[in-house]
Amino acid sequence: MANKSGSDMTVLRVDPTVWSHALEAADGDARRIEIRGEFDVVVHNEPLPAGQRVNRTTPSG
Repeated sequence: MANKSGSDMTVLRVDPTVWSHALEAADGDARRIEIRGEFDVVVHNEPLPAGQRVNRTTPSG
């Protein structure tokens, strides 16, 4: 769920169950997790730079 504030910042809330599974798959290294949406995360082999950890996707349909 994305929330827009008055600034240029978007806050994404990842489902807690999805986050815990992703964190376990990333061996506890949250820098390896790319957040795309509430239920959409990708675990990478190497840590990502801070600017690449959140890539918001739009629902198709």
